[in-house]
Amino acid sequence: MPRFAVLEHVGAPDDPAGRHFDLLLEAAAACRTWRLMTLPTAAGDAVAAIELPPHRLVWLERLEGEVSGGRGFARRVDAGVYEVLASDAAELSAATELVLEMAGGVLGGRLRLEATGNGWAVSLGRGSLAAMRYAICNETYGDWPFAKACEHAAACGYAGLEIAPFTLAALASDISPAARADLRRTMQAAGLDCVGLHWLLAKTEGFHVAHPDAAVRERTVAYLGDLARLCADLGGRVLVFGSPKQRSLLPGVSIEQATDHLEEVFSRLVPVLEATGTVVAIEPLSPVETDVLTTAAETCRLIDRIGSPHVRLHLDVKAMSAETLAIPDIIHSSGRHLEHFHANDVNLQGPGFGDVDFVPIFRALKEIHYTGWVSVEVFDYAPGAERLARESIDSMRRTAAVVG
Repeated sequence: MPRFAVLEHVGAPDDPAGRHFDLLLEAAAACRTWRLMTLPTAAGDAVAAIELPPHRLVWLERLEGEVSGGRGFARRVDAGVYEVLASDAAELSAATELVLEMAGGVLGGRLRLEATGNGWAVSLGRGSLAAMRYAICNETYGDWPFAKACEHAAACGYAGLEIAPFTLAALASDISPAARADLRRTMQAAGLDCVGLHWLLAKTEGFHVAHPDAAVRERTVAYLGDLARLCADLGGRVLVFGSPKQRSLLPGVSIEQATDHLEEVFSRLVPVLEATGTVVAIEPLSPVETDVLTTAAETCRLIDRIGSPHVRLHLDVKAMSAETLAIPDIIHSSGRHLEHFHANDVNLQGPGFGDVDFVPIFRALKEIHYTGWVSVEVFDYAPGAERLARESIDSMRRTAAVVG
């Protein structure tokens, strides 16, 4: 599917307001582009837009950067894919009326663009979950050959694969450029995108993001950088940071000191994330697993302290079930930070295998216009890889159909 991006553009010399949004739609060798002073809201009034000259495709990849020719600074605020539902022209570049199904975090749902006498009108209908992208974590398949796991995941209907680095090698640096290219080709041959990596520090030694020894933290930053480069080489974007053992409190370290150490580590990682086009998504975990960042609220506060679009939030159903807030309330209160989502059950199996009701969860995701990746991550593999993979996605699809 073609891609889109929404950029917040500040400091453009021809913009008296000093700030606007650029909507870019991938169309062959460039992006058809419109300037909007404000973004449309679901079922709200149409907003005015002006069509701009086509923008380069590179802006679909960049998270932020200076605009050439001293024309200000642009920061991506949304991205995803779109489908043309209706058009008055065969080519996107010639259309004067478009209806698109948008799958993005901000623009989710049916977007209408219509040329008027002196510009364009852009409106957003209520979203649906039809375009939600489902992925599965590769460790679900145990010792299956990588190609076989990819083929099965694709056959079930998954569009993405999320990879635990320990399933590939002891350390990211052990994976050669040739092996990385081969893994990427294998996923592509099966029709899968690489979502990114998770279990970043599992089965490693000597790393800790809240260690009192600065040398350990420095070593951890360096290794997280290795993981970011691996993620990019595989075609992924998201690095899910859970790793409870490598962030829990150590003797003599207070929670305040640990939080300061996390801020330092992830802030120092940002330049590598920028260079690789990746995002670290920090995961709040239950108090059973760790004593550092056990709620979405405190995780969002840390993300605000770091203040980078490359450091965002990951939410996991099993982990959220341990909070006092209801899961839909957590999703609503932290939605602006949300980058990635794991679907599972408190029984450690997949969605639909336990008692968690996913209808209000998916409804909340719809209400915040989240149409990014939803990855199945399980911890109890007793039902077997084939059942876990197939029945999990079937359950999520039924849930999405109920929510609409």
